[in-house]
Amino acid sequence: MTHRLQTILRHLTASRDSEDLEAQKKRMSTRTVKGSDTITVTVTGCTQADTTIDAGMFDNDLHTFKVGPETKGLLQPALSIAVLGLRVGEENKFQITPADAAHPQATRDEKLVIVVPTGGAKVNLRATVRLQHEGQLRLATVIAFNEKEETATLDMNDPLAGKDLIYTVKVNEMDTLIDLTVQLFPEPIGVPNKIFTLKDLHAYNGKNGTSIYLGVNGYVFDMSSGKKFYGPDGMYGFMAGHDSTCPESCS
Repeated sequence: MTHRLQTILRHLTASRDSEDLEAQKKRMSTRTVKGSDTITVTVTGCTQADTTIDAGMFDNDLHTFKVGPETKGLLQPALSIAVLGLRVGEENKFQITPADAAHPQATRDEKLVIVVPTGGAKVNLRATVRLQHEGQLRLATVIAFNEKEETATLDMNDPLAGKDLIYTVKVNEMDTLIDLTVQLFPEPIGVPNKIFTLKDLHAYNGKNGTSIYLGVNGYVFDMSSGKKFYGPDGMYGFMAGHDSTCPESCS
């Protein structure tokens, strides 16, 4: 009798667990994204004028964030607005113009477009090159090549600067845990052979026209292109020239 009772109880427990799992699956399949949800999404993008220009902002196009109008970060708040009402597996398209606060690089600087001699070397259009400009190492895109005059026109602006952007976002998961440090400052691919002391770092705070450097997890990141956020007048200006992962006593 005892054995039979145990069997019945196991059967009832298994049935209840199965019902709970099915109820959970059903609830998740009908649940939609709302403000304050923490979700993982796939975000892909391109420029409106040229769909071959990748406007992706995230490592492997994956991004985890807390949905909300106050959420800071790349493509926000447009990204938070775009996911509202979506279920897991659903996607939405949205556009970001230079007038939007969410644009990663709203303005262009035409002074960063220069013509340089090629010395007879052949240059491929849209190739990325490195060059020293006004004492700073920069990346540039080849936008024109004059073989006869042996010159190339280089654009040192961000490839997305001042352009309309089109993104597609797909919800992969809800209730995700976030490691913001890893997400915002991923492991660098290439690291120059230079060591900074905290005193060295303090000099690069964006004031008086200096570059903006930020220390994170033992690496120094050049945040000069993000002057809007990390410059003296930016919301994160207090972090410029400091190691953000170092205890206050050592900075």
